[in-house]
Amino acid sequence: MQTERAWAISEFGDARLGDHRRKWRLIQMAAEVAAKPHGVITSAFRSDASRQGAYDFLESKHVDSAAVEEAAGSSCAQRAATHPFVFVPIDGTGISLSDPHELKELGPLGGHDLRNRGRGMKAINAIAFDPNGAAIGVAAQEFWTRPNRRDQTRQERRKADRRRPRHEKEFRHWTSIIKRIDQRFEAAKATAWFVVDREGDAREILDAFASSRHFFTVRACHDRAVSVVHDERATVRRPHFRQKQRHLRAEMAQRRIYAHCEIGVTAAWNRAARKAKLVVRIHRIALRMRVDKGRRIDVVPINVVWVHEYGTTPHGEKPLDWMLFTNHPIDTLNNVERVIQSYTQRWRIEEFHKTWKSGCCHVEQAQLRSADALKKWATILAAVAARVERLKHLSRSSPELAASTELTPYELKAVLLLKRREKKRTEVIDDNPTIALATRWIADLGGYTGKSSGGPPGSITIARGLERVRIAADVIEELERK
Repeated sequence: MQTERAWAISEFGDARLGDHRRKWRLIQMAAEVAAKPHGVITSAFRSDASRQGAYDFLESKHVDSAAVEEAAGSSCAQRAATHPFVFVPIDGTGISLSDPHELKELGPLGGHDLRNRGRGMKAINAIAFDPNGAAIGVAAQEFWTRPNRRDQTRQERRKADRRRPRHEKEFRHWTSIIKRIDQRFEAAKATAWFVVDREGDAREILDAFASSRHFFTVRACHDRAVSVVHDERATVRRPHFRQKQRHLRAEMAQRRIYAHCEIGVTAAWNRAARKAKLVVRIHRIALRMRVDKGRRIDVVPINVVWVHEYGTTPHGEKPLDWMLFTNHPIDTLNNVERVIQSYTQRWRIEEFHKTWKSGCCHVEQAQLRSADALKKWATILAAVAARVERLKHLSRSSPELAASTELTPYELKAVLLLKRREKKRTEVIDDNPTIALATRWIADLGGYTGKSSGGPPGSITIARGLERVRIAADVIEELERK
């Protein structure tokens, strides 16, 4: 792993903030937060001067939050250009923040019922992962706050939402983030493979994906009507007489089985780990999508891959059932397997959210008041969270990789020193550990208890251990310089 300062330079070195002093303040802040991630300013920075500098930077009206996000996204696109393509899962979440007296520039979170709703900001994150699943950075982010509408009844709010023009609905943030990634990756000559869950099954979002030059995989949410029209793009008018329509699932069920395959399913609180056997069906479908609640129907041709689990579902669980829309070719078994593999990367964005919000960076503990300051701070913490996710993944996917490829010499010395002090009596410490072994030692220093923890080391114990390692590494570096 790069030193915190080298990483911060590579992440935010191209920031355009109008003054080089602001850029170096941003780099210094990112380096310190990477060394000690936390959502509270006073916990993330060590000295009074750095804390005051961080407050001044975040609250400054001369520093645009969009410029900070642009710097992180452009750096990610440049790293993505070194790979044939990168997976870019996109997902939305809510950042719940403390605001009991509603004095901050926040908005309500949750559904239509406002009685027990929290306050905070809505966010959409797009994180890039290389073909092997290692995080390479934040491709783009979007933040916004919902308006307060406590003076309206639940029925009035629902009625207003239905009457709101489609271009003013919240999925406009999805289309905005897709367009920004397309522009950044085109400038860097990189290729993205967007991966979205069922939130992406909307005409405007599918149109945004189709307008980009990148691949996409979207899990279907609706059993949409399908058309027999096979033109590449057409607009038809709904007939006045009632007719029986064909629907997506019924149409796909009539297709013959294309292939059988297996994928690994990781364990979760509601899911057992297993090798899932899947039946695969494919077809090119013309989806019928209504335009602006009118009589016009868009006919959108799209490739569909349907995978359904059989014979390996544990008792009490639902079988895997993915209806996937994609623009990637499905003419060969290898291409179909790539589409299925792309969707298996979607859960990585959920792991990022855990690391960002509660596992390591604790963005939801931020105590800033202004929305613009919160956006800047959340962007810096998101970049740090992606860095932690990279180390965690490499320890699992490339366990034989030398630890020296990801840890600095001082960090490696600190790990060995601390581990020797706390090792078990029968434990042998290797001076040249692999990345998997070093990560396990770091997690041990952070309180990892092994099998009783329920799985391999996660972001929480790794972050705790890294905090101890970095303090020791700083001391070792200072002593060796004297």
